[in-house]
Amino acid sequence: MQAEVVKPAQAEAERVKILAEAEANRTRIQAEAAASNNRIALDQMLIEQLPLIVEQAARGLSNANLTVLNGPDGVGELLNGMVGQGLTVFNSLQKALSATDEEKPDIE
Repeated sequence: MQAEVVKPAQAEAERVKILAEAEANRTRIQAEAAASNNRIALDQMLIEQLPLIVEQAARGLSNANLTVLNGPDGVGELLNGMVGQGLTVFNSLQKALSATDEEKPDIE
């Protein structure tokens, strides 16, 4: 009876277990890949929005009454400061998105 019923049942149970583990690993790998692709997509969206952000900042300054005391150097410093602030905002968004990704539970 052992050879005719129990052994085949154990073999079938082991086969089902192996298939389930393989499916779980496949799902986990797909989820990790999707998360990675989403991260890349979000970074790409942020990069694509940078010109619009700069444009909006420039519009905000277009009607401003600025007094630059050191000529072209002062204008360059002003623009460098604005770009630096834009990059700071961009880096903050990236960190916030990374923190959000880290808070998500792992799929296993």
